[in-house]
Order: sequence, then C-alpha cells, then structure tokens
Amino acid sequence: MSCRLGRRKVCKKRPFDVSSARRDEVPRFRYETRVYQEHDDPINTGIVDPTLAETLFQFFVDHCHPFLPIINITQQDAFASVRGSAPLFSAVISTASRFYSKYRARRESTGPTLDGSIPARLANLAEAHLGQTLLRRHYALSDVQAILLLAAWGLQSAGRSGPDPWVVTGHAARVSRRLGVHKALAQAAAKARATEQGSEEWCKLQSFVPQWRTWLCWFTFDGFLSLGFGRPQSTQFETVDESGFLQMRLHQAVPWPGSLPKTRAPTRAVHGSSASLSLYGDVYIAGLVQLTQIGRDLINWIEMLVDPEKAVYADPRRAEIFRGMDLSMKNMFRELNGRIEDWSRLWVWTGSQYALHLGPSARLARLQADHLRLCLNSYALKGRADEDEEIAKCLRAALNAATSTIQTHHESSQTDLGLSFATDYLTIALAQAAVFLIQITKAPVAIQAMLQVDNAVLTHYWKMSVDILESSDMSETRLGTYLAKTICGMGRKTSVDEQSDAFDPHSLFSANYLPVADTGALNDDAFNIEDYFQGQADFDLKYLLSLPSDGESILQDGTGVAGFSGDAGFGMDVMSGVGQRWSGLDIHALLGFSQDGTAS
Repeated sequence: MSCRLGRRKVCKKRPFDVSSARRDEVPRFRYETRVYQEHDDPINTGIVDPTLAETLFQFFVDHCHPFLPIINITQQDAFASVRGSAPLFSAVISTASRFYSKYRARRESTGPTLDGSIPARLANLAEAHLGQTLLRRHYALSDVQAILLLAAWGLQSAGRSGPDPWVVTGHAARVSRRLGVHKALAQAAAKARATEQGSEEWCKLQSFVPQWRTWLCWFTFDGFLSLGFGRPQSTQFETVDESGFLQMRLHQAVPWPGSLPKTRAPTRAVHGSSASLSLYGDVYIAGLVQLTQIGRDLINWIEMLVDPEKAVYADPRRAEIFRGMDLSMKNMFRELNGRIEDWSRLWVWTGSQYALHLGPSARLARLQADHLRLCLNSYALKGRADEDEEIAKCLRAALNAATSTIQTHHESSQTDLGLSFATDYLTIALAQAAVFLIQITKAPVAIQAMLQVDNAVLTHYWKMSVDILESSDMSETRLGTYLAKTICGMGRKTSVDEQSDAFDPHSLFSANYLPVADTGALNDDAFNIEDYFQGQADFDLKYLLSLPSDGESILQDGTGVAGFSGDAGFGMDVMSGVGQRWSGLDIHALLGFSQDGTAS
C-alpha cells in the first residue's frame, strides 16, 4: 500500500509526462510557469503596460537598433507596426529591458521604472516565441527579424544558457528561404543592375528594402559568427549583392549638421530622426557586407591551406576561386590586408566616399574592421617575426587593431556609453583584443623586440579592457562582468603583472590556450601548416563564453594528437577528450593548465 502511495506521489510530480500529453498541445518550456501562445506579447500578457512598452521601444531604437538595424523605424507609427508581430515585439522589448534599468540609474533618468522581475519574464516570452517558430509552418519576415535579434543579444546570464547564436542564425536562414526571400532579392538585384537610377522602375525597388535589409543583416551577422567562432557558414548556396541596395539608399540626402529635429527623447537629438537613423543603418549594413565577404574569403583560404581536397569537396566553388593563386600564408596576408585597407579607404577614413552616409555608425564600422584585421594578422604569431619583415608588419597591424579596439571602447565609456549596448559579439571581440595582448606579453623576446612595445604599455591596455568590460556593463545578463572576470583569471594565471617561471609561453599560441602539437615548431620555418593547425585558430572566441564543441565530440587522429575536422570549421575546439564543456569558473581548464600551474 505504501508502495502505491509512493507511485502516486511520483506521478503527481511529472506534469510533462509525454504519455499523458495530447498531440496538439503546445509543449511547455521548462523554465516557464505558463504556456505562451502565438499572439501573446509583453502588453496583452500584462508583463508591461503600454506606457512602459513605448518607453522600452524608444530605448531600443535609440541605443540598440544601430548595432543591428533590421527593423523599419521610418513608418508613421513604428511602435504599432512592430507590435503587429508578437515575436518581433517581444524580442525588441526584451532586448531593451536587458539594459534599461542600469542605464536609467546611471543617467538618473526620470522615465518609468522597471520592476526587477520583468527582464526575466520578457526573456521567457521572447524565447518561447523563438521555440514556437519550430512548431508552425507559416512565417513572416518579422519572424526572421525576431530570430536575429535574439541571436545578437542573448537574454540569459553570462552566455552559459539560452540558445546558441550560431544555431539561431542558421534557423533564421532557413525561415528566410522558406519565405523565398533569397529569390525575391535575386530578382531585385537583377532589376537594379538593369534599371536607370531615379526612374519609375527604380522607385518600385523600394518595396524590396525590408527584405533586402533583413537578408543582408543576416549575412553579415552569420559571417562574423563563422569568422570569430570558427564554425561553418550557415549556408553556402546564395550570393549576396548589396550594390543595388546601397545605391538606393545613397539617393537619400545626408542630413545637414544641426538640421535634425529635436524630440522628447534626448538621445534622438543626438542620433537624428528616424529617417536619418535608417539611412545610417542601411549604409552600415552594405559596408559590413563587403567586410564580411573578406572574412569569408579568409575562412575559405584557411580551409584550402589545411586540406585542399576536403575544402573543395565541401564547397566546389573554392576550386575556381583559388585557381592559379599562390595559397601561401604570406600571400594571404598581403591579399587580404590589402583588401581591408581598400575597404577602410572607401568607408571609414576621413573624407572617404561613404563616411558621410555612415554618420554615427562609422564608429561601429571601424570596430568591425579592426576585429577582422586582428583575426587575420594574429596568425603571424606562428612565424619568425625577427627574420621576416612581412610577418613583423602583420604583428604590428594586429597589435594596432587590438589597442584601437580597446581605445574606442574606452572613449565610449567616458562619453556616450553607446558601446555598452553592443551585440554580444562586439563585446566578446573587446575581450578577444585583451587576450591578444596577453599573447604578446608572453611571446618570445624576439617578437617583443621587433614590436618595440613595453610590456607596461600592454598591461595598461589590458587593465583598461578589464575596467571597461566591468564598469560599462549595463546588461542584466552581466556579460561584460563575466568576461572581465575571465580575463582577470587569465591574467593571474599567465602572470601579466609579474613573471612566473612556471608558465610556458608556448601555451599561449592557441586561442584556447592549449599547447600546440609541437612547441618546438615555433622555432622552425614560418608557417608550418601541419603543426600550426594542431592548435586552435587564434581568433576562436568560444572559450570566452564557455561554449561546447560542435556536436560535443572531438575527432582524434592516429597519433593521439587532436586532429582537424574540416566539416566543423577551422576554429572549433579541437582538443583531446570527448564531450568536454569548459566551465567559465574553472580557470585551469579554461587556460588548458593542470592544477599545479604547469602547461598541460
């Protein structure tokens, strides 16, 4: 009898029993206390009232929208239009709530207060809508926009829970294809090339702008995720043509300084009208597309260096792209660095062709360019900089990119705090710059002598980055604080402030701080590909967010040394061990050290 009572008690505690659930019931999210329906939004669920919702919407437009300018803010009533889509409205309001309270306290704003429980409730609602996009077959463009916003700004703490942004962008790509966005834009691009600018047919292309804007935003965000995290690109069966989109937007006149209307929102007086914001954002997207294409070429180049046969099998277009080219690493540096400089002259240099149309987004464009420059040139750490001026030049470029990134964030922290609302990727890129400085402080003496930079200067910038990440962190997820603590742990373990005989500097030559297969390879001829790719790509950022390896599985070669899997991208966590997930709190595991402080 007691046994029966025990069974009844256990059954009562199993509300998610699959056997008792009806087929047409919407699955409940394990972190929810209620089931959200397709049309539930932050207002009709009672999470926020209309006044607070409008405040949060305006906050999003002023502070978050410039980083991923994906929604149309030029409509007569943008708030009502966005609210027409419950998933998009929930994503916008939940993203704004992530920053609103801390910013309000910092600026001593008089706006409405936000109860401490609201951000978590909004996050649950937004992620419930994200989950429901997997359970229905009818979509709208606003669904793609909502998915991308949730990929750009994670709503769970420290990046250790919630959806993986790389997976989410892949989902956005498939929903876009389900809507036929790629086909519509192929037609629009063809019309743009064959139509006279300013004609009636040209004006009709304006109807494609929302789709064009969304697809280009996806392309740039997915491209940089592939670059930074070393994971495969989510899709390789489309070409992206931003030229028609760019030419359409350049027809709008650039607002004269001082001509922007002032509104009740103080930040609008700084950033300009909705039309100006839209112009700056769209031109920024177009510029970022061109920069992303350079990043994708870097990924393809590395894949060809690792295993040309496998790379061509994965993407046959690579055979034609690299036909007759010198595939050496030195040529890669010359070719891609030259293209980055050409892009900078066109987009972000003072007096450049498109700088006026970028407006305040020029700062973001420069940050992205510095990030790509650092990703590319950090590979030079594998060469002999003391004997090769080309390698030395690349290391200087990487160092300048890292310090420029930190300086730009510092200036923001002392003025408008604008970069405090950056996407998670840009915040992690700041941490990446700090990690590169640690690499330089522990580089061989010959490299430090060639760079002619005092370790005290590097330590200063490193400490500045830690301070920025922590002091400028206004997010409820505390991502900046988490990264600051992680970098501090690295600094202590690697003795940035003081020398430690127990530390092996060779272990710093991989992004996960795992030792390369043969540490002596650093003294061999420059760019020993076989040895180089036994370690990590220098710009793999996954360790900063404690992300797992792709598939939670690692391939081993016959020698017991971590092998390289082309299918998983060249920046994945290639290391011995199966199913390992790094813990952000375990600094020894994070750096690849054993508990006694020696390199593992």
